[in-house]
Amino acid sequence: MMSDWQGAWYIFRSEMRQSWIGVLFTLLFFSYFGLITMPNFIEMLVQEDPNTDIGWITDFLYLTITPIMSFLMNRSIFRCRTDDPFTKRLAYYKTMPISLNAIVIARMIQMFAVLITVGTFFYSLQYTLADTLRELLTIEQYLIFVFIWIGYSIAIGCVYVYFEQAHSGRVYFYVSLLFYLPYIILGILLWVYRPGVLFHLILVAKNMEIIWPILMNVFAVGVVAVTAVMVRRRLAARDFQH
Repeated sequence: MMSDWQGAWYIFRSEMRQSWIGVLFTLLFFSYFGLITMPNFIEMLVQEDPNTDIGWITDFLYLTITPIMSFLMNRSIFRCRTDDPFTKRLAYYKTMPISLNAIVIARMIQMFAVLITVGTFFYSLQYTLADTLRELLTIEQYLIFVFIWIGYSIAIGCVYVYFEQAHSGRVYFYVSLLFYLPYIILGILLWVYRPGVLFHLILVAKNMEIIWPILMNVFAVGVVAVTAVMVRRRLAARDFQH
C-alpha cells in the first residue's frame, strides 16, 4: 500500500499527463473571458462608478465564472452525464493499493494546481492588457484584489468538487444545472441593487486592506478541509459496482 502522499502524487501525475489538452482549452476559455469582460471592467474604472449600466454584468460574470477556474475543460466534463468517467476513474483507483485519503488529497492538489496555473495566466493577462488598472493599482495592490478572488474561487469550487467526487456523473450534471437557479437570483439582485462588487474590491486593494484576502483565504482553507472530510466519508460509503 502506498502512503497517502505517494498515492496522491501518483494519481495527480497520471491525471495531468492525460489532461494537457484540457489545460490548453481552459486557458483559451479564460483568455476569451478576459477579453469579453475587459471593456466593461475598464469602463467601470474610468467612470469610477459602481452603478454603471453594465457594471453589474461584469460582477455577475466574475461571481459565476471564477469558481470554475480550478476545473479542466476536457472530455470528462462533457461526458459526465452519459459516460460517468469520474466514477469509473474512482472505481479504478479503489482497485489499486491507494488509500481513500490519497484519492481525496490528489483531487485537492489538482484543484490547486489548475487554479494556480489558470489564475496566474488570467490575472496576469488582465493586468497586462488594462492600462487603466495598472495606473490605478500597483502590483502589490493588485495582488490583494487577486487573492480575494482566488479565495472565493476555492471556496465555491469545493462545492463542485464534492458533487463530482461524492456522487454519480448524472447527479453531478443535474446539480451543476441547479446552480443556475441561485446564479439567476444573484443576477437579478446585482441588476436591481448594483452593489459594485468589483469596484469595491478594487477600492479595498487600493487602500491595501490586506485583512480581506487573508479572511477570504482562511475561509477557503476551512471549506477545503470540510469538503475533504465529506468526500472521504462519501467515498467510503459509495458502491462503485453500480
